[in-house]
Amino acid sequence: MVLFYTTLYFAYVENLSNLAFMSNNSRIKNGGFGFCTSDVMRNPLIPLRDKAIYAYLCTFADSQTNQLVVGVNTISSELNIAPITVTRSLKLLEKLKIISRINRGNRKTKITIILK
Repeated sequence: MVLFYTTLYFAYVENLSNLAFMSNNSRIKNGGFGFCTSDVMRNPLIPLRDKAIYAYLCTFADSQTNQLVVGVNTISSELNIAPITVTRSLKLLEKLKIISRINRGNRKTKITIILK
């Protein structure tokens, strides 16, 4: 029984040290989380799947520039949704001026900027 509690204690302490490291780090994405605005998340006109993609993008965004580079296929495979659905959601988020997408030369992957 003592071994069980000791293991739990060390896991707890390790998690605390990881949290302290992440809070001292200037790049929010190191911990795998990001900030989503309540304007987007509470908007009843934005479908749930688009909010999910927005939240996913926020986890990749740089904390200072709000820029990220992630492809449609990566989003599709990690969220387990069709690439056409991701493309449709990205177009809607861009139309609503929540994100902006910029071409990167001849590459398929675009630079995405979180605006809200």
